[in-house]
Amino acid sequence: MSDESEAVQHLRDMKRALNELIVLLKKMGAERDLADIRDDRQLEKLAYSVPEAAAMSGLSKDYVWKLVASGGLSSIKAGKRRLIRAEDLRAFLDEKRRKP
Repeated sequence: MSDESEAVQHLRDMKRALNELIVLLKKMGAERDLADIRDDRQLEKLAYSVPEAAAMSGLSKDYVWKLVASGGLSSIKAGKRRLIRAEDLRAFLDEKRRKP
């Protein structure tokens, strides 16, 4: 069997497996079709915890905590949680990008 025909067969096998998975998910009560999954931007959070903000930005948690404590990164207190709004995190990163 040639490399090309093996690749085509592999793709057919993958398609078959995906179709079987879709059928299984529907049987398990999946509430929506895979085609209905929304654009990731619509599912984005409005605010992040410090660990989430660190993960989203690639910064360390300790550094984000220092930024919050110093006022270098705006945050809000909600109950016992400290949250960083998505816009504030973007603004901070945009500002850092502009300053060498």
